[in-house]
Amino acid sequence: MEIESDSEDARLAALYSHKILDTPEDGTFDDIVYVAAHLLNTPIAIVSLVDHDRIWFKAKYGIDTKELERRPGLCASAIMRSGSYIVEDAAIDPRTLTNPLVASDFGLRFYAAETLTTLDGYNLGTLCVLDFKPRELDDCQKDLLKRLANQVMAQMETRLAYRKSKTVHQALSIQEEINAVTLSTLSNSLIRINTKGQILSANCATVELFGYSQQELFGQNISLLMPDEYEQVHDQYIKNYLDTGVEKFIGKKDNFLTAVHKDGTKLKVQVTVNKLELSSGKEFIGEIRDVTEQITQAEKLQQLAMFDQLTQCANRHLLWDKYNWFKAQAERRNISFSLVYIDLNNFKPINDEFGHHAGDEVLKMVSSRLKAHLRKTDIIARVGGDEFVLLLQEKTEQQSFLLKLNHIIEQPVLYQNRQLSVSASIGFAYYDQDGKDLDTLLDVADKRMYQNKKITTLASCQACPNV
Repeated sequence: MEIESDSEDARLAALYSHKILDTPEDGTFDDIVYVAAHLLNTPIAIVSLVDHDRIWFKAKYGIDTKELERRPGLCASAIMRSGSYIVEDAAIDPRTLTNPLVASDFGLRFYAAETLTTLDGYNLGTLCVLDFKPRELDDCQKDLLKRLANQVMAQMETRLAYRKSKTVHQALSIQEEINAVTLSTLSNSLIRINTKGQILSANCATVELFGYSQQELFGQNISLLMPDEYEQVHDQYIKNYLDTGVEKFIGKKDNFLTAVHKDGTKLKVQVTVNKLELSSGKEFIGEIRDVTEQITQAEKLQQLAMFDQLTQCANRHLLWDKYNWFKAQAERRNISFSLVYIDLNNFKPINDEFGHHAGDEVLKMVSSRLKAHLRKTDIIARVGGDEFVLLLQEKTEQQSFLLKLNHIIEQPVLYQNRQLSVSASIGFAYYDQDGKDLDTLLDVADKRMYQNKKITTLASCQACPNV
C-alpha cells in the first residue's frame, strides 16, 4: 500500500501514540537486531522510526549513530510502500546512486528493509540490515526479516496495549498471543535450546515434523530428536564450544543430519544453528528443514547413474570411479591389485530356449553369488550383457582364485523347476605389471579371457570328436 502525502500527519500521529521516540535502549529490541544481523550475516541491523524530519534508531547493531536526517535516509524511502524494500547493489541501483550513504566514505552497498506497519496500515519505520558489499537475500532470509519485523511491531503494539489496558496481565496475554501466532507461522521447524541442550521452545512445524507435542518437548534434551549415536557427540560439541568458543557447526547452512521421529522413523534434515546473546543469557536457535524426500530422490538418481539396475552391480561409470580410488591406494602403498574379466559361457542358449527372463535370473544369481564371496573392499561391475569385471584390492594368486570363481559360477540356477548352468571364461590383469590405466588393463584381461575361451573350446572339441 503506497502512502499518500496527505496521510503523513495521520502516520506521525500513529507513531507518536506509541511514545517510543527518544526512549532509552531496550534489551528486547537490541536482541532482535542482534538476531537479525547474525541470522542474515550482515554487519549492521537497525530498528528505525521515521519522524517528521529525522530517522531515529530505537535499536542498532554494528553502528554508533543514533539518528539521521530524514531526506537522505533509505528508511524514509522504504516506508513509502508497505513490505520489503531491497537494494542489492546501491552503487548501480538508480534509487540510491546519489544517496550520501552510498557516495560517501560510509560505502553502503546493500540495504534490505521490512516496514513496521501498524494494524491500521501506517508504516512507522523499518527493521533493516546493511552491508558494505553487494549481496542478495534468498526467500528464506526475506521471510526471516519479515517475521523479525513482525516481532518488533508486536513489541510496540503490546506496549501500546499495555498503556491502554488496566492490568499488566492483559498486556502480557496480548504479547504471548502475538508471539505464538508469529512463531507458529514459520514453515520450518524452529527450536530454541539453552547451553545444557534443553529445549526452551518449539513451533508448530516442529510438532508436525517430529510428532511430539510442545509440552512433551519442553525441558527435554535436544538429543531426544537424534539417533543414539549422535547424543554424546552433540553434548560434547556444546561443551567444546562453551570452553573454547570455536564454532564448527554454528551459522553453517550445509549441515545435513539424521533426526528421529517420535515413532522411531529416521528423517534426513538440514539444520542451521545460530547463537543468541540475549540479555537473559546465551541460547541457541536451530532451524530444521525436512529434506528426506529430496535426499531419497537424489539417492535413487545416483543408483540409476552408477549401478546396473538388473544385478545391482556397479556400471561402467562407477567402475571408473572405483578404479581411480584403487589406483591412488596402490600408488600410495606401493602395491599392485588385480582386475578380472569374466565372460559367461552357454548364456545365449539359455536366453534362446527359455527366454530373457530366465537369462536375467541367471545373471542376478551369478552376480549375487560372486558378491557374497568377495571382500567388502572389492568391486564387481557388469560391463556387458553377460560380462563382468572384478577389481580385487590385492594381487591375487591366479590359479586358486580361478578355481574358486569357476566353482561359484558353475553352480546350477533353479528356474521354474529346471536347473540352468553356465560356465565362464576368465582373464586376469595386474596393475603396474600390465598397465596403469583402466582401458589398458581391461584390454589385457579381455585378450587373456578370449585365449582361455579358445583353449577351453579346443579341449572340449578334442574330448568330443563327433560333435
